[in-house]
Amino acid sequence: PSPARLTNALRLVADHLDDIIIAAPLVAAAPSVRAVGPHAEAMARVEIGDSRIPAGYRLRRSDADEVFRTLAVEPVVDRRHNPGLDNGHVESIIATCCMILGVMRRLDLDSIGVTAGDSQESDRQEAS
Repeated sequence: PSPARLTNALRLVADHLDDIIIAAPLVAAAPSVRAVGPHAEAMARVEIGDSRIPAGYRLRRSDADEVFRTLAVEPVVDRRHNPGLDNGHVESIIATCCMILGVMRRLDLDSIGVTAGDSQESDRQEAS
């Protein structure tokens, strides 16, 4: 995608998050944010460079920025060779980066938790 399209995608995420914050202002004051699901896991795996995501993993904003900048300029054929990125996410990883980074920027987060596997299990572990 062109730089203008990437900028627009990041702005779109921020605009939608603004709509959510208008409806639920406490969202902006969340003490921490966690990303769950296969797309968030894919981004974490690329940053880590491995298929295993450690328990309690936090993706730092500076690392999310680096992953985004690196992947955004790679053609799909080259992107496939990134350690930790499986073929099922090669086409969607840029959009994932835009979503996660857009949220981190809008909420001014230094990091975001990424939960691998069953998010309900992680909720139970955090509660105990």
